[in-house]
Amino acid sequence: MDNEGMVIDTGMTLYEMNQQLMDSYKPLDPIILNTKLMEVATVLTKSATGLNTRYYMLLNGIERDYTLFVIYPEPQVEDTQKLATELAETLTNRGQILDISPNKELPNSYEIWIKMEEGNRMYMLFDYSDAVIEI
Repeated sequence: MDNEGMVIDTGMTLYEMNQQLMDSYKPLDPIILNTKLMEVATVLTKSATGLNTRYYMLLNGIERDYTLFVIYPEPQVEDTQKLATELAETLTNRGQILDISPNKELPNSYEIWIKMEEGNRMYMLFDYSDAVIEI
């Protein structure tokens, strides 16, 4: 029997299944966390190079938690480090970081899972530039 395309109704959304999966994850080791955040900051600052100011949204709709990061044109190396530091502070203020992974469907975006008192939550970090109107 071919299992490709087989659907199993669990009564849960994909998000809920991922929340449960994250229960098996341990918080990222500080060295791994810093490395991942530096990788994220490098990608985001490089994507802003040569463009107008770039805006990145850190969003969790369940918690109604929205944070906007602004990367100015022609970022320097120290801006990459500053962004990594700001991301670390912003994320760790919310809880323990379990995972940071690139989103395969949206370029220069990341899924970040955080263990919070309310449970595991996924934050998206993505380019928000098209939603900002500068006058």
